[in-house]
Amino acid sequence: MPFRQMKYFIIVVDCSSFTEAVNKCYISPSPISQQIRSPENNLGVELIPSQKELLSQVQIFLSMAEQRLHISMVF
Repeated sequence: MPFRQMKYFIIVVDCSSFTEAVNKCYISPSPISQQIRSPENNLGVELIPSQKELLSQVQIFLSMAEQRLHISMVF
């Protein structure tokens, strides 16, 4: 998964809202939605579930994405 997709995924989860994430990233809703939809299609998992509580698989994926982005920033 490209870093941009991981970054947007993390921001959407942190904001708990696509609208807040769009405002934070200064982009329109369509691109951020596409960046989330692409890995969802590849993984066959809904990364941003409609209910408030995150699924355990999504929490694992979020942790992995945050670790990869952190490691990339260190180097």
